Amino acid sequence: MRSCILAMLICSLPAHGQSACSNANFEPGAMSETSLKSEFKSAVMRLQVPGSTDSGTGYLIDSVNGYIITAFHVVQTAQANTPIEVVTPFSGLRGTKLIAKLIKSLATLQQDGTLSGTDLALLKLDNASLVKDIRPVDVGLRFPSPSSVLYAMGYPKLDEDEPNKTFTEQSVELMASPDDGSIEVRQAIFGGNSGGPLIDPSGSVIGTCRESIGIGAIVSRYIPMSDAESLLDLLPLSARMANLDDQVKTGHISEADLKDILVKSSTTPTNVELYTWARHVMSNHDQYTAASTRALLKCQIKALMQRGLDDLVIELSTFGDPTIVADANISVAEQEIERGRPLSAQKHVEAAQASYLAANDQVGSARAAMVSTRVQLAMGSIAAADKQSSTVLANIDKLPLPDKAAALVTAANIDLSKGTPAAAIGKFTQASQFFVADGKPSRAADILVESATASLKVNKPLDAAASLRNAISLYQGDNNKLGEAESVYKLGDVQSVLGNNTASKTSFTNYLTLAPDGIHAPEVKELLKVTQF
Repeated sequence: MRSCILAMLICSLPAHGQSACSNANFEPGAMSETSLKSEFKSAVMRLQVPGSTDSGTGYLIDSVNGYIITAFHVVQTAQANTPIEVVTPFSGLRGTKLIAKLIKSLATLQQDGTLSGTDLALLKLDNASLVKDIRPVDVGLRFPSPSSVLYAMGYPKLDEDEPNKTFTEQSVELMASPDDGSIEVRQAIFGGNSGGPLIDPSGSVIGTCRESIGIGAIVSRYIPMSDAESLLDLLPLSARMANLDDQVKTGHISEADLKDILVKSSTTPTNVELYTWARHVMSNHDQYTAASTRALLKCQIKALMQRGLDDLVIELSTFGDPTIVADANISVAEQEIERGRPLSAQKHVEAAQASYLAANDQVGSARAAMVSTRVQLAMGSIAAADKQSSTVLANIDKLPLPDKAAALVTAANIDLSKGTPAAAIGKFTQASQFFVADGKPSRAADILVESATASLKVNKPLDAAASLRNAISLYQGDNNKLGEAESVYKLGDVQSVLGNNTASKTSFTNYLTLAPDGIHAPEVKELLKVTQF
């Protein structure tokens, strides 16, 4: 039912069949780790403020105009006209020190040396033409979902003019979001990584490195890209987007051609360009009144939604299909929950619920109810969350597969909050099966790990071990080394509880093979030394 509504409303239909946008897929494809490093290494640059100890990493987001984003503390002693030295591993610029200037910061250096505000800054290269052949990293405003495969890039130390020697790249493990709304990952990190990007598999930066915490700097926190929107607002509309905008306003472009332009590739507009175009439309909305123009903008809005720029979809709601805008509100609500902002999340859920109700979209209404349950749980309203969760589960058949899984996970977490872990185990197991059916083995494995934890709470270590073995198998099938290593470590712990020391030794040894520098490595090495197996 819902797909039929979308097909009619997202874009206008030509006389002989569906519109080009109605069936278009703008979801960016995943890149391999090797491809990500190859494509974007040159855009990740080493920064140094001459005459100070300020140094770190920044990343190029606009190769035409030379704009760079970094953490403010990397360049905190720089004034507006202070030259900031920039070095890139790009082969055509090896040994060349580029000069950038501070354009705007979102933080202020206090007299006591502390920072107030958001630790982000925008720089601009003096001679941007020198980097025109470097492919910039893109941006994504969406908060990472659990089991996301993410990559960190940066310069952990200063080494004169040889950034190739010090550039590092590593896959990182997403952790629970701390109370300050940042993205927290397990990552071996050093001071020079500050200001570096956290990149998702599509090649979009979703966060900027702010700090490391913990012994050995094994955990790092990134500022979500959505917190940098006031910096992105300063970027100009590119020439090709200005040209595209004119074609859309005058109707001199077909929907099929627009669709092809909005599909992400190395030669089509980046998310940064789509962002500046969307902002341009918002600022000049009275220029987009023609029916043909508004139909084309619906194509733009669908691309924004599927390419992870949900915030902009909401702001362009007057041009978009109400159901697409409602979907964007749900997406933003889920991100706000992850960032510890349940009150903000509830506002987005309420806006989505109103749109779904107006459109008689039962699937959307069921999704909104499911997310509302998560909001209530995040607020600590356990009784209200439990009551609504029962209603959601009674209508679970209305939900798409991933939302069925999410509803069960929420219900299981409510059981844990009520102190009834035994009731949570079956829900975790069923949710894991839904994630497998949805083609998300790592997420399914994550849930099995949670099920194992619940099993231990009710003194069922054998069940916990079985869940962890299944999780390990799923991680292996998804080539998720980080998840596999963590589960292997936990399995070793459970086997030790069971008194199976031989199996425990094997698991701990396997952990060191998978993660020789992992978070548990020092503990495991010491354990293998002193324990009699």
